[in-house]
Amino acid sequence: ALFVVQLLNSLVRDSIIAYSPRKHRFDWDEHKIASLRMGDSVASLIVSNLSRLRSGERKSLRILSCFGVQSDMSLVKLIDGSPDIAPKQGKTIESFLPGLIEGGILEVSGPLVAFSHDLIQHHVYDNIPDDERRQLHLDIGLYLGSMTLLDAHTLKSSLDGGVDQLYLSDASSTTDDSVAKPSTLVSIVTDQINAAGPHFVADESQ
Repeated sequence: ALFVVQLLNSLVRDSIIAYSPRKHRFDWDEHKIASLRMGDSVASLIVSNLSRLRSGERKSLRILSCFGVQSDMSLVKLIDGSPDIAPKQGKTIESFLPGLIEGGILEVSGPLVAFSHDLIQHHVYDNIPDDERRQLHLDIGLYLGSMTLLDAHTLKSSLDGGVDQLYLSDASSTTDDSVAKPSTLVSIVTDQINAAGPHFVADESQ
């Protein structure tokens, strides 16, 4: 199913298949289809489709891939509040979602935004350069950590004793259910800082 979706998206994007208002149906260019050269696997189609995305869309996918196959929209809104993590100056992840959803790369179900297939998430994540991926995890962890009332120094120094031992105050200043509560961010902050790696974090703190 993923191969078919990615193939059709590719054909529509290249105007090989298009809706004809006159015929009231989709039409296609037989000559272009006959001369079309493409991979015969899901992976090759994913690579082809992702390579044509705008830089802001690619950066958005890289950020989202750091959370796994899916993440909560409230988390996306929190991340969008950081100009240092933003996919593009003056732009937010949320602003790029419609195009990525229309392209069949992401999908939204209730409060969750998810990659349409785990193969796409794996490809995006695995192709982030190592240092850039670690820095992205660290930036995300520190920024979300600031949302939990813990400062950057506390988060970094806590690695010596194990970041999984971090605790938060029970008090929360937010009452908006659409925003992720600090108590739900602890494990996410932990995962992000740990994914950056202690050696990388130590180098950054010096």
